[in-house]
Amino acid sequence: MRVGLVVDELARGGTERQFTLLGQALADAGVGVEVFVLKPIADAGRDQLEVLRSAGVRAIGGGAGAYPSWLRRFSPDVVQVAMLRTSLLAAAYSLTPGAPPLVMSRRYLASARQDSWLRTRATRAALRRASAIIANSRLAAEDSSKVEGVPLERYTVIGNIIPESAFASVPPARIDTDLPVIVNVASLRPQKGHVHLVEAAALLADRGRPVTVLCLGDDERWPETAAQVRRQVSETGVDVRLLGDVADPRPYLAAADVVAQASVAEGLSNALLEAMAAGRPIVATGVGGTADVLLESGPNSGAAAAPAGLVVPPADADALAQAIGEMLTSPQRAAAFGEAARRRARTHDAEATVAAHLALYRAVLG
Repeated sequence: MRVGLVVDELARGGTERQFTLLGQALADAGVGVEVFVLKPIADAGRDQLEVLRSAGVRAIGGGAGAYPSWLRRFSPDVVQVAMLRTSLLAAAYSLTPGAPPLVMSRRYLASARQDSWLRTRATRAALRRASAIIANSRLAAEDSSKVEGVPLERYTVIGNIIPESAFASVPPARIDTDLPVIVNVASLRPQKGHVHLVEAAALLADRGRPVTVLCLGDDERWPETAAQVRRQVSETGVDVRLLGDVADPRPYLAAADVVAQASVAEGLSNALLEAMAAGRPIVATGVGGTADVLLESGPNSGAAAAPAGLVVPPADADALAQAIGEMLTSPQRAAAFGEAARRRARTHDAEATVAAHLALYRAVLG
């Protein structure tokens, strides 16, 4: 089988990283894979490019005009796409004679994006041309179906891949603080909820339990949010440190007393899954697929069915602070959550996720 993966760009974003991991895992399983990248491959995508190359996966950067020639040369049995531009491009070419079946991905909550009427119509038209649609969480599927007008039965839920490296034990980072360490891994997009995390840190300080919060994530592409968070930190006097984009967050996760995710909208967070793989106590907002992976038993859960963290409402700093405080005051309970999270993370490893993709591809091919 040959699978073509098509993305707008290679970068450090969650979708790009997941397609890189999928390409690597498919190649490791003996599948022929190539990646077509709509935009030229820039420095921000070099890390992803090296991962693909190490797995023997070729990545081709080219504009829309290069897509037909790539299809003819590589001749994939199935094409899987993510992101808007490539979805529209691949959907248009799916109508040509001999075009391979098209699998599309929904990796976010469409309702949270507040897309224009035109963009929503274009996305809906593209989705209707797909042979199958993969959503990375149950809620992402339901949300896309409702907003974009596609029957829910056309969606298959396949969670994100957790790389094997996320399960490895690494030495903890040395953090200059005597306070409990809270780690957050998320770019400073407004929907990642950093303002609520800072407010929660201030509430903890007011309650006599100050903490050090380390925020790992791109703060350059969202300067307004970063500036807002810095003003908030200055006004409250809490110890919140914006560390920017960190290539390897594992040492910081290893140093965390609690990992806190404060998103107000999410499909399924890669960072959350990698914190689970690291066996850390987790407090997260109940958005997207978060509650599914932390609280519910799935078909492959088995012994991993114990609750794997505390889930709180989004945009509720008081609930977030209370849950973090509970973790810090109950280290045995926190450790049990971490152990359950690590077990449950195994249901998202590359082997399980690739098997689900291959089953879907075979169903599409008949």
